[in-house]
Amino acid sequence: KVAKEEGLINWNIDSSQIFRNFLAFKKWPGSYFKLNDALQYLGNVGFRDSVPAYKHSCAVFQHLLGRIPTSEPHKLCPRRPDWEVDIMKDCAKRLGYF
Repeated sequence: KVAKEEGLINWNIDSSQIFRNFLAFKKWPGSYFKLNDALQYLGNVGFRDSVPAYKHSCAVFQHLLGRIPTSEPHKLCPRRPDWEVDIMKDCAKRLGYF
């Protein structure tokens, strides 16, 4: 699901997947910190300079998860470099999507 408000795409990460990852905390106490680190990493990557380009990072992430048909942001949005796909794949892997 992608929520659109005023031309912005929300991250809208699958909360059920994150909850399943969080429940792994009971199996291994370090998993909570691993999930926390993964979310921190996603935030740091997505909102790095140039901050307005976070919309492109979000589109790449959502496209990798199959939630939107393309990774292209709005034509007026700043763009990230071509290697953004690789770094977003790493974020998704750390969150347990791949």
